[in-house]
Amino acid sequence: MSVTTTQNAATYSTLPTLADYELHHSETPNPAPAPNSQPAPTVRNPPEWLTDYRRVPNYRPINRDLDQSQRRVYNNFGERAFINVMFAGLWLDVSLAKLWRATGGRFNDKIFRYKVGGEW
Repeated sequence: MSVTTTQNAATYSTLPTLADYELHHSETPNPAPAPNSQPAPTVRNPPEWLTDYRRVPNYRPINRDLDQSQRRVYNNFGERAFINVMFAGLWLDVSLAKLWRATGGRFNDKIFRYKVGGEW
């Protein structure tokens, strides 16, 4: 006696998957405009511009009329404080390392030396 089986191809769609995770996507009635509404200037690359590397961006001349006061450097005070503390800590670490190498580092070179990848 023989057995006949049928195999249905698995079909997938995104709606059951979204229902499984309870994700809800809504359509935006008015999409936001592009961040840079000004078109990029059409310029040609200089003759010495490298083309043997892929994904090298096209040459863009410097915008000498850019107003730096219009650029937001920090989004809020917390971000500004974090970045300042981080760079102050780096400056302090570098300064102490230089001071140690100039004085006590002559006798003990293990302090302020950090192992990097592959040196373990």
